[in-house]
Amino acid sequence: MGDLWFEAKKCTEDFAIAVRDSDTLFQIFRICRSPKGDVYWNLLAQPDFKAHYSYHASGHSFLKTLGRRMFPTKERQPPTAKFKGTEMLLTSAIRAGDGRAINRPCEISQFTDIMEIPEYVLAAEPFGYQFSVELAEPGADSFYSTWPHAEIIQERRFEGQVPHIVCTLYKAHPEPVNK
Repeated sequence: MGDLWFEAKKCTEDFAIAVRDSDTLFQIFRICRSPKGDVYWNLLAQPDFKAHYSYHASGHSFLKTLGRRMFPTKERQPPTAKFKGTEMLLTSAIRAGDGRAINRPCEISQFTDIMEIPEYVLAAEPFGYQFSVELAEPGADSFYSTWPHAEIIQERRFEGQVPHIVCTLYKAHPEPVNK
């Protein structure tokens, strides 16, 4: 089961974000780092749209779907060993039932690593959570771990290369949360 255009890009790191529902692990997102240092976040909910966010080695980043850029290109720091602080890629909603709705079994052996989210965690919040992906220098806190309105449900830092890729499942609150 191919992932759109990722086959053409030989990933040096390839991560799955997956929901465990009973005995089945469903892939809902895929994050890939190319040999050039580009980072791609593939949104799998509507495969025909080929929706993805890319953060290129040059520092250019954008969201693309249906072959078109959705917003102007952003100029950011290049994702090299000299990367400082954090840079947010994108945030997406995630709810109970999304894994089965996308219906893409996750083949663990195809990935460098995975972030597994139990379905029962998602089911605990009827309106869903937010899921964000950031690039971060080693030792830097993710944005949402320091934002007073975020309740961190689960966070995973993939540390294979610099900058690290940080994935955060969180609930936003109108009032600050005691941390």
